[in-house]
Amino acid sequence: MVKFDGKNYRQWAMYMEALFMHKGTWDVVSGTGMYNPHDFEDATIIVKKNNLALLDLIVTLGNQEPGLLATKDAQHIWKSMENRYQQTLTRLLALVNTLFTWKCQSDQNVDKWVQESCDVLKEFLNLQVNAEDFWKVVMINNLPPEFGGAITSLGSIENIAIREIGARISERLWGIKNA
Repeated sequence: MVKFDGKNYRQWAMYMEALFMHKGTWDVVSGTGMYNPHDFEDATIIVKKNNLALLDLIVTLGNQEPGLLATKDAQHIWKSMENRYQQTLTRLLALVNTLFTWKCQSDQNVDKWVQESCDVLKEFLNLQVNAEDFWKVVMINNLPPEFGGAITSLGSIENIAIREIGARISERLWGIKNA
């Protein structure tokens, strides 16, 4: 069993998806089931599967997400966890840009600005980014805006070594290949 500890979202999510599939609850949790909630039989199936999945979520989330668990809606909990913790290049770039460029203006409420900054930082920290991926994003974030198409064409940078990123972007921009 993989219990969520606030830092192991990927492992937890993979385990939970496999568990939900094994128990036959994945269609309700993921929202892919073709059920009519207005049909009594379908509604009964939805409630049963939701309750089974909810029990697994309670056991594996423990005290990490008490507010989410209070909803007692397995699909809502799953989607919220996914939105909160799943790493995407676009979101990571946006957060890095915000963290490195966001300045408090003289006419702003400083307390509100600090609170908003802390929220952005918390979201960034929850992305579970390793150090090399973080610096890849910082490096990409500092490239000129007109390189955006070449950067986007890289797709996921997770499996690209940091020293290869420049060569791949140059190849996409100007057809230059490293020897």
